[in-house]
Amino acid sequence: MYHNLVEKLMKTNIPCHLEKECLKILVVGYGSIGKRHVNNILLMKKHPVVVLTKQKIDHLKNKNCIITDSVDFAMEQKPKAAIICTPTNQHIPIATKLSKSGIDLFIEKPLSNNFAGVKNLIKTAENKRLVTHVGCVLRFHPGIIMIKKMLKRKKIGKILDVEIENLSFLPDWHPNEDYTKSYAANSRLGGGVVLTCIHEMDYVYWLFGSPTKISADIKKISNLKIQAEDFAKIILFYKNLFTVQISLSYFQKAKSRKLKIVGTEGILELDIIKNTIRYFSNRKNKWVKIKVENADINNAYTSEIKYFLKCVAKRKQSMNNLKQNYQILKMALDAKKSSQMKLIG
Repeated sequence: MYHNLVEKLMKTNIPCHLEKECLKILVVGYGSIGKRHVNNILLMKKHPVVVLTKQKIDHLKNKNCIITDSVDFAMEQKPKAAIICTPTNQHIPIATKLSKSGIDLFIEKPLSNNFAGVKNLIKTAENKRLVTHVGCVLRFHPGIIMIKKMLKRKKIGKILDVEIENLSFLPDWHPNEDYTKSYAANSRLGGGVVLTCIHEMDYVYWLFGSPTKISADIKKISNLKIQAEDFAKIILFYKNLFTVQISLSYFQKAKSRKLKIVGTEGILELDIIKNTIRYFSNRKNKWVKIKVENADINNAYTSEIKYFLKCVAKRKQSMNNLKQNYQILKMALDAKKSSQMKLIG
């Protein structure tokens, strides 16, 4: 039922029989997100997987999976599509190499940590007619989908103000790993709270489009042992006079991930952790609580991969292709630039 909701919203109109096609998929990188994608693809039991990694992962060898640490050997397997799950600073060089061989691309968020090589990759992908997608899983979260549908129906009238927060404690993300060595903790690898937590900016673009102006305060303020910013307050200004305020941090132990939209006729509040939506009607002067069904985050990851593979089978561009996602990367980098200009001033 949930997958049908996603497909209806995205208007893919892809025949069901295409989903049965077997596509050999290359997964580059086997960190936490790489593992998730490999496991989800293998559960589909129809797509052979090639994993490109330096890790020893013998447990996958009997599961319709080839493991290699050689880029050339991986490409000799002739994968149809690739999922790039490396640290952010490696995304564009790897994607560019694969794109020249005509391999369709799924690049995990963020697209990159700078603009170097991005436009050339977009041009190559367009010339080769590749299907591309940048992985921002919250577009496939049923709560965000419900909010998008409510806004389309003008459930709360004209938008007046939007507040978003994603506040968490970086050491808790992967408790069995040393957080100081993660890419998220190192700006040289493309980490830092703005790019690592770009999901919020991505769904803001999906819901409201591009802002006319961006202002931000981004810095390192906690005692976390990281080489990147851990705090961001970002304000996006829109032409119809509302603002979106985004708060991000790595240092809040009590996790919070919320969206609040105030309109002329009511309020919408989404709690992504509790998987609930609250709707306040000005006319009725009361709150209504709406349960978000099928909200397990892995369902969203599975839906996103299935969506991408259907786009590949149909030769249809995704709703978050390279050209689209360039705008989201620009928003994030413009926010960082805005903060730096304040420091200079």
